[in-house]
Amino acid sequence: LFVMLLLSVAATALGFGFAHYFAQLLPALCLLSAISICHWTKGPLTKQGSARIITVAVVLLGCAIVPNRAYHLDDDPEVFSRDFFGANPFPESVTIARYLKANTEPEDSIFILGSEPQILLLAARRSATPFYVVYPLFQVAFPRHLEFQRQVMSDVRASKPAFIVFVNLQQSLNFDYQAELEIFSFLKDYTEKYYDLDQAYRFDETENRWVPDSEYSLTSAKAALALFRRRPINGQE
Repeated sequence: LFVMLLLSVAATALGFGFAHYFAQLLPALCLLSAISICHWTKGPLTKQGSARIITVAVVLLGCAIVPNRAYHLDDDPEVFSRDFFGANPFPESVTIARYLKANTEPEDSIFILGSEPQILLLAARRSATPFYVVYPLFQVAFPRHLEFQRQVMSDVRASKPAFIVFVNLQQSLNFDYQAELEIFSFLKDYTEKYYDLDQAYRFDETENRWVPDSEYSLTSAKAALALFRRRPINGQE
């Protein structure tokens, strides 16, 4: 168990990481906590021992639930997701995935320009490229970011995805405004040649939700989400 704890610490303490990476510590810490409680309360179960168990349980549950009351007690999942993750289209992913699944075949692929792999999972459709999270394409911290973009372009040409989904949202692209970009011009030309705009949405900050957008433009800088459906083509590209 202590080896497990040391490995968990090593996995989270070395290099850059986001706060949720520390969840790797939880299994070892929970097991150590359980052992401590068992040791503290071992022996014949007396009234005093029962009181100890109840006290520990109430304290632990209170420490977990009270600071996160909205998550555990108040908000439904969609409300919590919007409050916690902002414009990230997690609540909408279910509807989008259901639509993609209904309008594609199991063997079809989908390309998402954005880091929204949950859509692929919910739709039960494969990604047109291994880069189902696109952060490495848009940051100079990845020296091969241009190579990665070109690989995605090649993957899209080869797989001819049934749908291309654009998620123009900084949280989804994580663009550092320094990386050289080739993929946007490629996808603009590629979608104009082979795809039709199927659905488009913009994030309405007043309503705090995604709403249909009749004025969508691929070159717009505003937060947007769009689905492009491949049009039937006779012959080869």
